[in-house]
Amino acid sequence: MNEISNLQVNAAIFQYESDRVETIEKLSEKFISDKGRYEFDDKINGLVDKRTHAWYALPLKDLVEPLINERKKLKESKDPISHAKQICLKNVVNTCILTSRFFNINNVIVSEKITSTTRANVWLMSKALNTFISVTDGGPCELNKVFDFRNTSVVDRRLPGMHTFSYYKYMQNHRTK
Repeated sequence: MNEISNLQVNAAIFQYESDRVETIEKLSEKFISDKGRYEFDDKINGLVDKRTHAWYALPLKDLVEPLINERKKLKESKDPISHAKQICLKNVVNTCILTSRFFNINNVIVSEKITSTTRANVWLMSKALNTFISVTDGGPCELNKVFDFRNTSVVDRRLPGMHTFSYYKYMQNHRTK
């Protein structure tokens, strides 16, 4: 828990579930009827956004999932045509979920969720595999130096936290070894 309480947040963005609307029509009504604006607040000595924060979750799974599956198949092939096709599919999918550089707007929350989830998982994987370098999807490791935190002989088996993962010597001496 100390790891989380000692974090320093530089920026954050979120959406309240209570601002979610169930239909596009309700979202349109919210935007059209909104009289909000930016107002200066003396207490904080800054601007406050009083506009509506309504949002709608657009289900894209049925559209995007077949494209992602086709891209996975194309990535397995090593020929240049398949490579070009999978790059095109990647751009189409990114455009569909508004994480594309081809638009002036994008969904920052979706973009960050995709990026940070992947980055965190690669970091955890590289720590557990004890790699000496981490690249996009892995890194070289020695099988006899991979960490294993499933030692069932330990009575009080507590898995390592972020603090342990952050320091190599702590991982070497962790109580599950």
